[in-house]
Amino acid sequence: MAEDTVAARLVKQRVRNRLIEYLTLASSFDKQREYQTSAPTISVPNDVINQWEDWASEQHLVRFGPPVFTSDEGAALAIFGRTLEQVAHGTHAELPSLEETLRLPQWERLRAAAEVALNVFERRGKLPEDESI
Repeated sequence: MAEDTVAARLVKQRVRNRLIEYLTLASSFDKQREYQTSAPTISVPNDVINQWEDWASEQHLVRFGPPVFTSDEGAALAIFGRTLEQVAHGTHAELPSLEETLRLPQWERLRAAAEVALNVFERRGKLPEDESI
């Protein structure tokens, strides 16, 4: 296997692991509260919306395929991404405080969609970050 192919796969494996971490945050109101406590100057709701683009914009999603991402994982990301887009378009650009946001039905929808996607990723769990699969 060519060195650049190994390096590219390692990057995808690391991105996959960051996506699992992201979905863990998005799927848990408790984790969001912990994040808010540890970073009180950050708007956690806005960060949850914006982090998605960092890791899984539409340009990224087309590159997420085997062997790093299973077809089920790719489908789960696409479904979650559509839900996130609907939530982002259905709420104000600047979301209220975390506790107010947690009471929004759209936020519960986002949390539930993240949980479904996370369950798909948890079948294999995180991948090594220093060794290509």
